[in-house]
Order: sequence, then structure tokens, then C-alpha cells
Amino acid sequence: MASTNERRHIARSILTGAAWCVALLLVACAYMPAVDPTRWPLAGVITLFFPIALLLHLAMLVLVLIFAPRTGWMMLAAIVVCFPSLRAYCPINLPSPPPEGALKVITYNTQSFGNWQLNPDGSNPVTSYLVAEQADVVCLQEAYDIPADHYTKTIAPAMRPAYAHYDTVQIGPNVLACFSRLPIVGKRIITASASNGSALFVLQMPDGDSLFVINCHLESMHLSQDERNHYKQFVRHPGQTEIDSSSHRLLGKVADAAAVRAGQARATAAAVRALGDRRIIVCGDMNDTPVSYTRHCLTSASLTDAYAATGRGIGRSFNRDAIYVRIDHMFCSSSLRPHDAHIDRQATASDHYPLVCHFACRR
Repeated sequence: MASTNERRHIARSILTGAAWCVALLLVACAYMPAVDPTRWPLAGVITLFFPIALLLHLAMLVLVLIFAPRTGWMMLAAIVVCFPSLRAYCPINLPSPPPEGALKVITYNTQSFGNWQLNPDGSNPVTSYLVAEQADVVCLQEAYDIPADHYTKTIAPAMRPAYAHYDTVQIGPNVLACFSRLPIVGKRIITASASNGSALFVLQMPDGDSLFVINCHLESMHLSQDERNHYKQFVRHPGQTEIDSSSHRLLGKVADAAAVRAGQARATAAAVRALGDRRIIVCGDMNDTPVSYTRHCLTSASLTDAYAATGRGIGRSFNRDAIYVRIDHMFCSSSLRPHDAHIDRQATASDHYPLVCHFACRR
């Protein structure tokens, strides 16, 4: 029979082995965004497990520090190695109030203008919110499911007190809209699938230069309500959720969507590179987390993640189910400096919260 010391040694060895496995899982999730999901679709699924891997790692770190402290250095080293992904997922920044003259930009998936639910006074809560915000540029996604002439008859008049200019691009049933205080002098679709993609709007700045705004609504996972409920159950109770055929279908949908989204992200990044050293803002509902191939593509195009640079906290932007992540993002070129990026939780008409950021032109 094994002695007490032998049993302790075996337990520490098992704990150390488990700690290495958890640390490797965290590192794999943190660096998986560099892998193209069109080449290996499972990569787009693995990145979604980053927060779960992080929680497991932190729990294991506590156990290791208590029962196998000599292994603690490895667990801490893994956190250091994964720091760029940790900072992207949950940044901690000092306040960065915008300077005078900075552009205020809002990106907002409106869910068909809150499914066109009206306030008691007959106004629409989405348009009322945007008028009250008095931004310089507003990019809207899912601004659809309304009659074609609704923009000219209803939406544009409601928004005109704050935004003199607007234009839209339609991709299938989806409408990507841009409302602005600045004149809109051009537009084009960059990439499109059946109902998702990205579009470029060219705005004229007061100094005569152009501001290139790319409004994105990248490929959705197209999950049914049952699948979303299954995902919610899996996130909340991963060890208690049975891996059955519905789980495989769910993972298949996630992987397929990630592959399509990867192509759209590459096309959008290519459009950014083609613009060169210009004033560029890329924003919208990316349907992807801060630890993803989508973000990797855009930051690789020399864009700054405005929320990671100036925001604080996880910044949950999708406010339904257990999807407690930021899937709405905003990026800028080096000719712009971001300030005070934040999620505005006062706007509750849609299943997304707006993302707001200010940008100052660099001299």
C-alpha cells in the first residue's frame, strides 16, 4: 500500500499534468485567431472557448498555488504569453476624454429599428436615441424589414434634426446605413454574401480631406432559438450538457459561419490596405469576439482596435442569451486617435447595444 507521501506525490503529479493541459488550452485559444477558418473550420470554434479556458486556468492556478506551488510559475507564464488576447477581450484603460473637435461615431445593429416598436408619443426609440446623441457619423446594421420608401418618408425626417446626410447599401434583405453631419460623396459594397458583408462610405471632412467609413455586418451564425438555448445551456453548464447530434449541428453552423466570415474579413482588410494612409474607420456588427480571426485580419491591416485601446471591461454588446461578449467593434487607421470607446447600455430597443467612440485627427 502506498504511503501518505507517495499518495501526495501522485496527487501533485496529476494536478501538475492537469495544469499543463489547461495552460496549453488557454494558449491554443489565445493564438488560434491567427489560423484561417477557411483552411481549418474548427479554428473558428476554438476561439469561442477563450473565456471558458481562461476561467479554467484561473481556477487551476488557485489549486496549483495551494497544492503544487512549484508549478505556479508555468501557470503565470501562460497568462503573460496570452496577455495580448486578455487585453483585447477585457481591456483596462485610464479614462481618455475626447479633445474638442473630435468626431463622435456610433455603430449600432438596430434589429430593424427595434422591430419598429414605438414610444408612447409615436416616435421610434432607435431614431430618438440617435438624434439625442448628436454624433457626427452613425453606422447602422439590420436597418431593414421596412418599406423601401420608409427612409425618405419616416426615418430620414426623424433623423434630420441631427444628421443632414444619409445613404444606404442593401445586401439581400439587409440594409447597411450611414447617417452623418458630413456630406456623403461615395459608396460601394466591398464584400457580400446572401445577407451579410461590408460597405464603404466616403465622407467629406471640413478640411477638404476624405473620411473613409466601412460599415460591416459580417456573416451571422444563423442560429435558431432552440440552438441558441442549447448554446446558452452549454455555456452556463458545460460539464452537464450532453454532446448529442444537436451539439454537432450547432458546432457545424458555427464553423461554417466562421469560414464565410473569414473571407469577408480578408476582403475588408484588403480594402483598408488599398486605401493606404488615409483617415479610415471600420465598424459594425462583426459577429465575432475580440479573440477571433476577424479581429486578427483587421488589426493586421494596421488598424487600431478602438475599444481595446480606450475601453474598459468586457464591453458586452449583444444583450441576449448567454452570449456575454463584444461582437460589435470599431477600428481606426493611424491617422486617427481613438478616445473613450464604450458600450451604451441605455439604448435597449435592439438586441445589440450601440458602441460609441470619439476620434481625433492626428497632425
